[in-house]
Amino acid sequence: MEFRIEGISLAGKPVQGLIEADNSRQARKKAQLLSVQRKFKLVHILKRSTFLYKVQRGTEKPFTGEQKAFTRAEVQDALVKMGYRVISVQ
Repeated sequence: MEFRIEGISLAGKPVQGLIEADNSRQARKKAQLLSVQRKFKLVHILKRSTFLYKVQRGTEKPFTGEQKAFTRAEVQDALVKMGYRVISVQ
């Protein structure tokens, strides 16, 4: 599984990276170790998930699809940028 880690450096700048782990517990351990080594404060660990969405463009018939992302907002923003009206994201 893939996880995104987010944190803040000692200088106050955002830090972000990807790690691979078999489960959430292992990901947290790896992230904690990395935060100590790289000297940053760990803020979030987000798992990549599959989101189902329903969108519509103009007056066309709505259609569904799926997208892998870390957050629902990422999927929604990407669909809006492509010119779709988002009906739902699950």
